[in-house]
Amino acid sequence: MSMMAMPALSQKQSVVKTQSYSNSQARMVEATAKTYVKPLVADMKVIDPTRLVFVKKYPRDVVETGMNGSADNLRARVVYDAAAQYNCDAIVAATFKIELLQQEDAYEVEMRGFKANFENWHPLSKDDYEWIRIEKDANDLRLNDPNRAGAVISNVRR
Repeated sequence: MSMMAMPALSQKQSVVKTQSYSNSQARMVEATAKTYVKPLVADMKVIDPTRLVFVKKYPRDVVETGMNGSADNLRARVVYDAAAQYNCDAIVAATFKIELLQQEDAYEVEMRGFKANFENWHPLSKDDYEWIRIEKDANDLRLNDPNRAGAVISNVRR
């Protein structure tokens, strides 16, 4: 028997790999703690019937940069400074005069009002709710009015 050379047959081996896949949709329930604080209201008592006149100067760059040129921010700062100086909680019925002092590169603010303190703190009652709701609704209407004008202090050097 003669052996003949037979060409080798190429055989392709296939390998099948299996992978497993699993998908789960689980709901995570987490315990959260919520705290509710009962609102407090207070009465405001004017502690001196004499009108306070408070005058203070603020550097121009502080007002135009640090306070974003906002007259509201400047007024709030003046009220804070006056209340701190006179050791009271608030200044009520405040009016303001704001002037730019070119030579001093500063704003001078004159505020007039009455010193007052909070007293008789108590939890919100049903009697308090109605007047707070009326005041809040009126204030929301004013703040959301597109025609409402707000003062802005210019940062343009003249």
